[in-house]
Amino acid sequence: MSQGLTSIDSFLNYCAYHWNKKNPSDLLVDNFSNKVSLETKINDWIPKISGGNKIEKRVKQWSDFKKLKQFRDEEAVHPKGISGGIEFEKIAELLNSFRYGIALLLGNIHMVVGKKIPSIIINAYYMPDVIVEKDNTSVA
Repeated sequence: MSQGLTSIDSFLNYCAYHWNKKNPSDLLVDNFSNKVSLETKINDWIPKISGGNKIEKRVKQWSDFKKLKQFRDEEAVHPKGISGGIEFEKIAELLNSFRYGIALLLGNIHMVVGKKIPSIIINAYYMPDVIVEKDNTSVA
């Protein structure tokens, strides 16, 4: 999950690098002295890079992205307390959210900025649901 979010951030930095080469008077900068959040890059950089196209936020991809980002921020990277671990059902839920919140979002970002979608992103989007089985019953 963290690597998926990092992939989105890295791709946006890659797009900004190419934008900056063509637009030296209108730089997109994310560095130690000018930190730019991932959401700011999505909200502000993508429309600039794409000529006005935006990422749709009223769809499952955005809610799953927010869920994964929140988990990453609060549990994986900056835990708020002592953790007793994570339940299998929660792991399955997060893995299933990856399909829309990372793979579909990253694919849509590629399309919006006019880049070919790599096959690994397409494959991740079409992965089957992760299901946890307990006592011979499935829990999605």
